Amino acid sequence: MAWETLREDINVYSQGEIDRWVYSTCNICSNGCGCFIAVKDNKIVGMKGNKDYPINRGRLGPKGENQWWANNSSDRLSTPLIRNSQGVLVQVQMHLKVLYGDGVMINEMHTMLNQTENKTSLKTEINTIQETLSQLVRHITEIFG
Repeated sequence: MAWETLREDINVYSQGEIDRWVYSTCNICSNGCGCFIAVKDNKIVGMKGNKDYPINRGRLGPKGENQWWANNSSDRLSTPLIRNSQGVLVQVQMHLKVLYGDGVMINEMHTMLNQTENKTSLKTEINTIQETLSQLVRHITEIFG
């Protein structure tokens, strides 16, 4: 398909006319392409590229174009979970202060990381990219199960 040709996702209109298009950027990779999100009944039903955005000029990669499916998945988690000492996943409340080291949870994670046999670290720059974040999630998942 030629770069100048815009591709419209036909799935967008499979549920009838949409309510609105919401401007956003795609963050599935590090490019940050301009896009519009199709919303119907307060539910994401599709995406399309923004032809006026200089980075992607209306095109989205396959991951970006289809990432909205994950938002509607019945398997999608709707609350954060952590595995307790008995190995059971329990719901937890995430707060910004927890992420900055003010809470009990960050201390528990620190203890668990220090107890692992294979101690490794992942250093990131200030502007982390999606690929780096997914590596971090995989790394933490391997440690905590």
